[in-house]
Amino acid sequence: MTDLTTKPHVQNVQNASMVTKEKKRTRVQLSCTAYSNVVGHIHAPIARKEGRPPPVPLSAEATFQKEGVSLEWLGLLYAVFTLAVSVLKTIEEPLPQSLGDHLVAMTRFRKRTVQCLVQANYITPGRYKVEALFLYTMGEFFRSCDAQVGVSFMLGLTIRLAMRMGYHRDPRNFPKISAFEGEMRRRMWAVVSHLDTLISFQVGLPRAIQAWQHDVELPRNLYDQDFDKNTEELPLSRPETERTSLCYTRAKGRVMSVFGRISDLAYSREPVTYEQTLEIDRHLEEAHDQIPSILRIRPMEQSITDPSDLILNRFTLEILYQKCRCVLHRRYLAEFHDNMRYAYSRWVCMTAAKQILQHQAVLHHETQPGGQLYRERQFPNSIQNTDYLLAAMIICLELSPGHPTEPRTNSQSNDVTVIVKGREDLLSALETTHQIFKDMRRRSADAQKAYAAMSIMLRCVKKGMQHAADPAGSSSGLEFNTTSDVSPPPYDGEQNRQGPSFMLAHDQVNAMQSPFGSLDVIEEMLDAPTNLDWRLWDQQIQGLEDANARTLWYPGFES
Repeated sequence: MTDLTTKPHVQNVQNASMVTKEKKRTRVQLSCTAYSNVVGHIHAPIARKEGRPPPVPLSAEATFQKEGVSLEWLGLLYAVFTLAVSVLKTIEEPLPQSLGDHLVAMTRFRKRTVQCLVQANYITPGRYKVEALFLYTMGEFFRSCDAQVGVSFMLGLTIRLAMRMGYHRDPRNFPKISAFEGEMRRRMWAVVSHLDTLISFQVGLPRAIQAWQHDVELPRNLYDQDFDKNTEELPLSRPETERTSLCYTRAKGRVMSVFGRISDLAYSREPVTYEQTLEIDRHLEEAHDQIPSILRIRPMEQSITDPSDLILNRFTLEILYQKCRCVLHRRYLAEFHDNMRYAYSRWVCMTAAKQILQHQAVLHHETQPGGQLYRERQFPNSIQNTDYLLAAMIICLELSPGHPTEPRTNSQSNDVTVIVKGREDLLSALETTHQIFKDMRRRSADAQKAYAAMSIMLRCVKKGMQHAADPAGSSSGLEFNTTSDVSPPPYDGEQNRQGPSFMLAHDQVNAMQSPFGSLDVIEEMLDAPTNLDWRLWDQQIQGLEDANARTLWYPGFES
């Protein structure tokens, strides 16, 4: 869990005493780039002008000489410090000697953040509280490479507080809110709603924010200098071709809006019609088409001069789009391939899954020493790991010997068997992903779990391929080659450290034993692919281990 939700011992801290203690320290110099990197990762350009801590590099002495500063403002400041130190630790940049070790500094700033929020009574409305609580939550998210249940709880608290303060209603409904403050609220709500959908899906829970609950417009595509606290009316949004700090947030917001609907269907108790699926698919393609050209994925050879944050933005948007396609259409993978009504969904799943694993390979290569993204090696996080596993599982289902590729005995004469070419390429993609997780397995428990899951997948697939005979008459089937840029079949709506780099041999895969009981679902799904339960997958693979429930209490809290 987190320090805040478990109510650790918090001594009384008055503004004056805190200022006095901090003034005794040497000047605090924190890199502006570090904080900007964090903001870029959480897509939250929420801090500006008087609504944020002073610009960094920052002098703690000068900051704390400001009289009348509120605890909420201090909490926001310390949350920013925590995030900045977290990034500096990740990219292995040293801190000023006065701050000591990264972990020591992070612990101190986290503690100060909690003290300020608790004493400010963070569950009651107040200025800076939503922003401070959100940045504290993001500090918890970046503190570990594993999925943390406490993050989803803290984000839920942030959402409830934001709603209580009216963040879920567009500022145009409140004439007394200034143009500046209103736009800041739009930015805040955008990133909170994005994270709500992503993290909720990651831990296997429905999202907290539903579409009918809010009417907030996307923040405008404006530079910070386009408006300030004295602006009476916001200028019109700049063209999407201009890459402001909000360009990425707006593009992601459109895709996330559709992904929210997709996740709702994934957890819905009501049956989902294929017509619903195709309608959402069209909305997804429309959102993807609106992504500005500067944010569209391109080969790394064409991105040599591009900043690393722009490259990561492109990959994040593209992986999110492909993830949406996988989650939306995966429910139809269990259908027999002779049922051409779902041929489009199968093609979408296969192409999207392969694209995701290809992007994973590129990102892994570029975040190694000497790579263009080495300084951004905190990417991927636990959310991306679950995306890669989903893509791998979809490919494994295609390669599984139990997959229903043969026509039913009662099929009509015009039924067609759908076959995906390039099975060796698909197997190679799986082996590459397995090797990547092998290299990353010491970084986190989630990476270790992903490595174990991939080992099980490869074991099952290779075992099946060894016993599979060459399919007779496959040339008569309708073939979709996922290795080339071909048009999809028409859909019918009516019908910690890195380990050594070497490939794991087949016998090693077979010998791999999983310490995670929840991974049994993988073999069950591969053995009976006609009876897929994706909700069980989300709960067992994306959700948290039952054993982790023992870690919900703050260490020492019970005493």
